[in-house]
Amino acid sequence: MNASSCDVAIVGGGIIGLSCALYLREAGHDVVVVERNDPASGASRGNAGALAFAEILPLASPRIIRKAARWLFDPLGPLSLPPAYLPRIAPWLLRLWRASWPSHYQANIQAQVALIGLAQEEMLTMLARTGLDRHLHTEGVLEVYEGANRFAAAQETARQRLIYGIESQPVQGDELAALQPGLAPRFTHGMLVPRWRNVDDPQSLAVDIGLRAQALGARLLRREVRAVEPGTEGG
Repeated sequence: MNASSCDVAIVGGGIIGLSCALYLREAGHDVVVVERNDPASGASRGNAGALAFAEILPLASPRIIRKAARWLFDPLGPLSLPPAYLPRIAPWLLRLWRASWPSHYQANIQAQVALIGLAQEEMLTMLARTGLDRHLHTEGVLEVYEGANRFAAAQETARQRLIYGIESQPVQGDELAALQPGLAPRFTHGMLVPRWRNVDDPQSLAVDIGLRAQALGARLLRREVRAVEPGTEGG
């Protein structure tokens, strides 16, 4: 078996590739998934299994830009750039800075809300029609903060979520301790996001999606793709 005898060849058998294979088979296309390892054995196995439909704020924001400037000078911060790499990444940083302007920020939120809304509708529908919604759980997520100042800074996120109908519930004290027993005392405030969803085992879900696609006729080719070149007709 080879990938040249199909309508569509998908490189990578993670949850995205396997989901694409399922949708394409449902649409009647002949599909081959090319994967060098076991399906869903990479990032689809090692992620947290979160369906973060409530995370509508884009990375590029005035708040992140201000933080990034401080992170660059913090040896323990989450952002580190070797000086020699700055000339190469400078164009990307410039685009990130422009995207964080207030005039662009709200438009970017609206675009992200639209994308997340489509992803949510399509995924939940797919899980329901394939019977794989047994993997899905809606238990919410608890975001915790060290002190009132950091909690206050998070209110903008809650405000933006509310604009688009996403509920956030502030909690603290005994209510916070009840939601997360054993939480370290330095975490004094929390925000509960009830609509956050998870899957029980991301690898298991991805494998089941792949098995469903194969049951409909998708084929799995155990090969390693080292190059992609145009064909004689430019296809």
